[in-house]
Amino acid sequence: MVGLIVALDASGDKNTAVLAVAGLLSNETNWRDFREQWLERIKKDGIEFFRAVDAATFHGPFEH
Repeated sequence: MVGLIVALDASGDKNTAVLAVAGLLSNETNWRDFREQWLERIKKDGIEFFRAVDAATFHGPFEH
């Protein structure tokens, strides 16, 4: 038996003609390692949490 974790995200809303979905699949150990490294990295820039829409539109912690 293998325990896997998947993370999915979708773009668009009810007014969008096209929808894109992306996902990542890995085991728990790799997710834990990634999470630690990710949180450490964004903390260096003073970012509490990452939202791609904020980064793409220069809002929230990306206004500067």
